[in-house]
Amino acid sequence: MRDRSLLFVFERLKIQLLRLYRWIRFRHGHGVHSPFAFSFINDVVEEKSGYYAYKAIYEQIARVQLFPEYSKDAPLKYLLLLYRISNYFKPEKIIRLGTESGGSLLYLQALSSFTHCTLIESDKRKMEKVLSLIDANPRIHTIEASEGELSDRFEELLSRNPHTGMVVIHSSIPEETKQFALEMCLKLQNSRTVLILEGINNGRVKKSWEQLRKDERVAVTFDLIQWGIAVVNPFLKKRDYRLFF
Repeated sequence: MRDRSLLFVFERLKIQLLRLYRWIRFRHGHGVHSPFAFSFINDVVEEKSGYYAYKAIYEQIARVQLFPEYSKDAPLKYLLLLYRISNYFKPEKIIRLGTESGGSLLYLQALSSFTHCTLIESDKRKMEKVLSLIDANPRIHTIEASEGELSDRFEELLSRNPHTGMVVIHSSIPEETKQFALEMCLKLQNSRTVLILEGINNGRVKKSWEQLRKDERVAVTFDLIQWGIAVVNPFLKKRDYRLFF
């Protein structure tokens, strides 16, 4: 038991040291020569300004007492980052493959009335929480599927919306489904899609992230220690960044 405790402390220390290094290396875009990456790092990742939507969404989540549970899986800073990413790229269609309790859906969709977000989820308990949270929001849609149907539902949805601007994949999704979904997105050669993979510092997810990062069809990637962000855009040069977050 003591060995496990020491291992946990060591892992946390390693993450903190990695964050410190990345902060020193890339703070304020230092060492970044791509105009797009410089803008994304400064205006999205490191943006500290508050938005009116932050408070409104937080209060909506707090009313149904879902935020404390969700924050264990994704700290508030990541939820706020989702809003800023959506605000930066302004996608009309977003696919969320798996979730914890649905809080991220509100941050993803809060941008404007033209942004539509669809969740595909296999866990009935989570789906119930999502439905109680979104309160019949006409721009947030849900698809319930068994674990074995996730890939099929994702393919059907992406086929109907080939110009989906953002795809967010939860860490709980089976690895084979993750890889299938990512490959489906990368096949859309003419798209400008933002792919967000959660939990990239854990086991098999890290392997999926490394494969995605090295794929020639991916232009720019940002490794935020726990989340990976990949930008599919044929007009950008291939670059990889590891950031403090």
